[in-house]
Amino acid sequence: MNDNQIYTEYRDFIYRFLLKYLKNKELAEEITQETFYQAIKSLHQFDPHKGTKFSSWLCQIALNLAKQALQKNSRQQHLVDKLTTNLEEGSGDIEADYIVKERLGVLYDAISMLKYSDKEIVLLRIEKELSFKEIGAVYGKSENWARVTYYRAKQKLIEVSQDES
Repeated sequence: MNDNQIYTEYRDFIYRFLLKYLKNKELAEEITQETFYQAIKSLHQFDPHKGTKFSSWLCQIALNLAKQALQKNSRQQHLVDKLTTNLEEGSGDIEADYIVKERLGVLYDAISMLKYSDKEIVLLRIEKELSFKEIGAVYGKSENWARVTYYRAKQKLIEVSQDES
């Protein structure tokens, strides 16, 4: 079975599995794509003689990726919520407010270092809160193109933030 056949045969199954687990269409789509990327990369490790079904193996990869994404999103959302709350309310502590604004500035500096189209997509998504379908329409591309481009840009931002830490 080649890569396209694997994707075609199991894509809907994995997507529905992730959608039930995550209850988020966009995240389920992202993790579905990442699942097949990781599975194809690790296909040589799958041993059908161990009695494991291929679909179960894919579900395990998807579940691991989903758990990682939920943990990462939880940490990121907590930071964004904290930064937003601090900026809106102001802590009364000038030094703390300055640090929060500096961190937000670092994030926007990292975004500005992305290539132009990636930067625009990230800003449309986080500032304007456009859906992937709307972003795709803005660029005359598909919803999937917008989702994949945003995911890749987000990965670059994560790499940059980890390099600076």
